Amino acid sequence: MTRFYLTVFSLLILMSGCKTTETVSQSTPGVNEPAALSAPAWYSPGSYGAKNDDSVTSYGTASASTEAIATEAAVEQAKINLLLVIDEMLEEGKNELIESGYTNAGSSSFVMGLRNAAQNFPLDGVSPVTETFEEDGVVSVYARYQLNKDELMSRLERAFAGQSGNWNRIREVLK
Repeated sequence: MTRFYLTVFSLLILMSGCKTTETVSQSTPGVNEPAALSAPAWYSPGSYGAKNDDSVTSYGTASASTEAIATEAAVEQAKINLLLVIDEMLEEGKNELIESGYTNAGSSSFVMGLRNAAQNFPLDGVSPVTETFEEDGVVSVYARYQLNKDELMSRLERAFAGQSGNWNRIREVLK
């Protein structure tokens, strides 16, 4: 009797080793694929932000079960992304200063001054644009901050408070 169970057990192990692990699908392509989610025309998928000669822009998006939660997260992400765009812009300005011969732009104090200005960038009085979409019980919110060049420069000057030497240098290459 024990021999019988041992033989059956051995056959089961042997057969399970031969079993395919591949899943076969017979569905028609495109039938069960989720629909593309809605997004505002201004939203740039795959981009956290952009800058050009006229303005800086940042994006954020979040999905949640409620609009309030999604809005808070999307706005916070857009804010973080704006600070990242500004930090990159200041880094490019620093590199331009170094290339033009201003070697102090590579010093740790200059670099820390740039980073502090980017992190202390004032957003008081700036409201992001938000758009909300709801699909299948999920609320998606898209947020965008956009500052024109004059507003950006004015706020950067405030962010460089106490660093007039650094501000005067970086301002020249940001114009």
